[in-house]
Amino acid sequence: LRDANDLWAPAARCSPSLSAARDAAAAALDRVVLLTGSGPTLLAVYPSVAAAERAAEQLRSERPIELEGALIQATSTAITGDRP
Repeated sequence: LRDANDLWAPAARCSPSLSAARDAAAAALDRVVLLTGSGPTLLAVYPSVAAAERAAEQLRSERPIELEGALIQATSTAITGDRP
């Protein structure tokens, strides 16, 4: 799954530190980390906003050197309102 994005290889060539950042985030979170679009944004999927917020806080507090200067945040794309 982590290599499902066809743009991973070109993005990693353009930004050599991307592989190290993805590996460090995946190890710290014990979770698959994916590339969004053509990069360099990385993401991990969680079952709830609360779980994502806890993971973001954990990653910010541990902050592997490979993620120095990275913006780490939890966001939600959950549908709200009357949609199922």
